Amino acid sequence: MIPELAPAFAGPLHFATDSVVLGPDGRRALPVAELLRPGVLAGLAATFEQRYPKGDAGAVLSMWSQFYMSVLVYPAISVALRLRRALPLAPAEVSLVLAEDGAPAALQVAHAGEPLAHGISAAAHLGDLVRRHVEPVIQALAAAGRVSARVFWCNTGVRMGHVLRLLSAEPGSGAATHRLLHQSEWEDGWDNPLVRSFHPTACSSQPAPQRRVCCLRYRLPGLEQGCGTCPLPQIRGRHLA
Repeated sequence: MIPELAPAFAGPLHFATDSVVLGPDGRRALPVAELLRPGVLAGLAATFEQRYPKGDAGAVLSMWSQFYMSVLVYPAISVALRLRRALPLAPAEVSLVLAEDGAPAALQVAHAGEPLAHGISAAAHLGDLVRRHVEPVIQALAAAGRVSARVFWCNTGVRMGHVLRLLSAEPGSGAATHRLLHQSEWEDGWDNPLVRSFHPTACSSQPAPQRRVCCLRYRLPGLEQGCGTCPLPQIRGRHLA
């Protein structure tokens, strides 16, 4: 745990305490900028595949991206909203800590971040994170295998939606939710693909709104039942049966 950041992970976000670490801790770490080079993500996914023997390659890559986006968005959003700090998360200044099987385990940062600049809201800061970090990583993921970028954007939006629901009482949470998940076009004309993460209405019997795009987990050994928020009726029915 990074002591300065501990308040950001209090209560319902305690599970994410170890998603960000300060400096090297003995585990393998790869600069995020390296992930953007051709072939690097495909190599990590091939290692990660040992967790799901004979699993569909696209589903493996999708699952890897869910681990990645978890270690990115939980600390980034919680630190911005609760502490009004900006972690150093530009691809050139942060590294990804990897588990032995290639799974994303944490983000390794050089310092505990800095206060948001005067006049910069958490929503604006997080929007900048999406453009500078999330978008190039998703482009690299889409280039690494035969999986549409829509799958990775949906995986990201689902994670963002979860942490924002957990922090819904925090000042600035509503503005961040609107910008990240509901504002279809940003000021620079960018068409925000995160808006298409969920169907417009939530099902009251589900823990989260129904996804728009399947994450393909049902193609992995041990996860054939999929999940209750799957947009594919046959998979959702299989899970809820």
